Amino acid sequence: IQIGDYKSATSGDIRISPDGIVARNRSGITTIAIDGDTGDATFAGTIQAGAIITGAVNVGNNSVIIDGENKQIIVNDGDNDRILIGYGKGLF
Repeated sequence: IQIGDYKSATSGDIRISPDGIVARNRSGITTIAIDGDTGDATFAGTIQAGAIITGAVNVGNNSVIIDGENKQIIVNDGDNDRILIGYGKGLF
């Protein structure tokens, strides 16, 4: 199913199929993509919600990890974990 007719600099479109959902703006940039097989989702803009339930949040290139399952926050400088908030099994 396609909603809209993509025309460069004029209009975007949304495509829905068993493979997922893809929306692109008038510049041709994909703004929303949901993979129908894996459930992976990509958003180009801001995501706002009253609550988010997740096991872990990875910021940037895993430089900041908020790990709910292991109850810890890790900040990495690119080579080493520099800040650890919470419990690190075998570290203490």
